[in-house]
Amino acid sequence: MKKTIKRLVSLTLAAILSVSVLSACAPAPTLMEFLEPETTALNLNGWECILGMYAHSDNTGLIVDLENPFGYKGNTDLADAVLSRIKNVESTLNCDIVLTPIKTEETLLMTQFLAGNIGYHILYSSSHALTKKAARAGFLEKVNNYGHVIDFTNTEKYGSAAIQELNAVNGDIYAVAPLTWIYKQPRAVELLIFNDDLMWQYATPNPAEYIENGNWNWDAFENIIANSSYHSEDKDIYSIAARGLDIAKLLAYGNGVRFAYKTENGYEYDYGSENMMEAVNFYYKLKKEYPNNFAFKEGDWVDVLENFATIQNSVSCLTTAQMLYDEISFEVKNYSVYPFPTGPKGEYGSWPSAVEGTETFSVFDAPEACFEIVDKICEPLDGYETEESRFDYMTTQVFYDINDAKYALNTYKNGMYTYWAFEDSAGNGFDKLWRGFEDGAELKPKSATVVLDELKDIYAGLIEEFVVPNLPIYDLIPE
Repeated sequence: MKKTIKRLVSLTLAAILSVSVLSACAPAPTLMEFLEPETTALNLNGWECILGMYAHSDNTGLIVDLENPFGYKGNTDLADAVLSRIKNVESTLNCDIVLTPIKTEETLLMTQFLAGNIGYHILYSSSHALTKKAARAGFLEKVNNYGHVIDFTNTEKYGSAAIQELNAVNGDIYAVAPLTWIYKQPRAVELLIFNDDLMWQYATPNPAEYIENGNWNWDAFENIIANSSYHSEDKDIYSIAARGLDIAKLLAYGNGVRFAYKTENGYEYDYGSENMMEAVNFYYKLKKEYPNNFAFKEGDWVDVLENFATIQNSVSCLTTAQMLYDEISFEVKNYSVYPFPTGPKGEYGSWPSAVEGTETFSVFDAPEACFEIVDKICEPLDGYETEESRFDYMTTQVFYDINDAKYALNTYKNGMYTYWAFEDSAGNGFDKLWRGFEDGAELKPKSATVVLDELKDIYAGLIEEFVVPNLPIYDLIPE
């Protein structure tokens, strides 16, 4: 049984967004201007580098300002560690890094960029959509053009090709994420959060036992859905609260489905494939046979959070970097964390997830100097250099045992980018596929065959336009 609660989460999340931006950038220096005579050591000669910190007003409520650098609450170990890192880089490279909060709303900020009023050399952003828009508009420098100053192929530091695909456009990488920093792992929809008090009270199946026995699969998942619900005149306990589109896509990814992959003859994709149909039909089966065990209707994130935090359900599917750290760790007294189960055609134990975004560094100007700065900033924070030290931190601050911490911190590693931030002129984003399988408050779901047939032409176009051009980065970054 889990013991005392030990959560003093350093990352405080709240609401933001006001108005401000700096003036235009200084002329871009070259690397040769920074090199000491007769040496290859980089000396920026006191150069002032403006690092803009942008927070996105989504449901993370992330606060990023001078008192909360990079989203770490001021006067905490993590805030001190990141500020110490900045000072260390300033000393090492002989530069002045000016941290500047960006509180301008995203649309206005992009308008300012278009007008040439950027005002920053480096951008730190929690908005995946902003980074993508800036990259597609040509404002950001290509990371892969500066491999001699930033080692983007270091997969432990910046992630595999599948993770860096999040920050790629047309085969070029435009941002990197500080993956070893606490709380900065990509937002990956995969974790199942269990209310342990309810699990014990109602003697529901325990995923830990399935995992220990090596059979955490769809049959085990169905057993939990079927036997974790309780309804009476005065109480409703549901088996799961999650958006239907998330369940559908996770079942598919866990069954080996991929958007696109290289072959000897070009590329192929799994849209409408056997493993995809198998996953979608299994989702329909769960909804048909256990309609009263699902808490959601439309399945908004607000509904998911409320259903879990108000003790109405025993298991929920949440993102690791959003509600878990923000709400659940404060509002639910006793919980445990598990990966999403593997399908019959998936690779057991890889626990693939749906990766949706991450906090990143990108560069507007003076690329060689700035990427050198970024590469040094993104080293593991002092005191948290090893994976074990990061597991220990999360175990004492957020979770109850080290297995929970490992699942949470590693959930992104086998993630598949969902491409949710893209859509064509008709508004057919990639999530439309999964929403087509979701039954809303009043609408009954169409059959899987009908949904797939309706979207097959749209999806072939989206995959060819957005996914296939990024396949070359898998040749840039080692497995």
